[in-house]
Amino acid sequence: MSFLSGLGLMAQAALAEPQMSDRQAIQAARAGSEALTRALTRQLRDYMASSGAAGALSACKVDAQLITRTIGAERNMTIKRTALRVRNPANTATELEQQILNDFQSAIELGADPLVLERVVRLKDGRWQYTRPIMMGPLCTGCHGQSIDESVQRAIDSIYPEDEATGFSPGMLRGAFVVTLGEETSVVTASN
Repeated sequence: MSFLSGLGLMAQAALAEPQMSDRQAIQAARAGSEALTRALTRQLRDYMASSGAAGALSACKVDAQLITRTIGAERNMTIKRTALRVRNPANTATELEQQILNDFQSAIELGADPLVLERVVRLKDGRWQYTRPIMMGPLCTGCHGQSIDESVQRAIDSIYPEDEATGFSPGMLRGAFVVTLGEETSVVTASN
């Protein structure tokens, strides 16, 4: 290979790299996950107030997807929610996400503040994957808690027949937001 053709290959590789710095990627991913948290929390509060937990399940299944897709598209990133115990099998964690969730769980058990936990991974394809925990809050207990109302449980069984996402207490690790950004980002979501 000649020196000039070697330079051409290096130039092509440089052009293929994402133009975003690690710091910019982290800031963008944090902002995206925070925006999604606010939007989903607002939506859940509204549905709980107007329809109760059982009524909120149906609306959440559709609207949470739309909200997630919208925020991801507006910010040119993929955002998803995942967990070790999922409500919807479409949200099943990848092997990397399972490892990160297990690391979060271990850190929390050792006393780490979950509000500052996050993981950033540079993927083989040059994109960034940012993951931060979703902690079980009091609002979540109506559908994910240890003691679920019978009508809510019937709704869960009807809408999510493969549900694994109950039995949680406030303060427990519920799952994670996973944000992927950089080149070739597409919007992917699955229902709660």
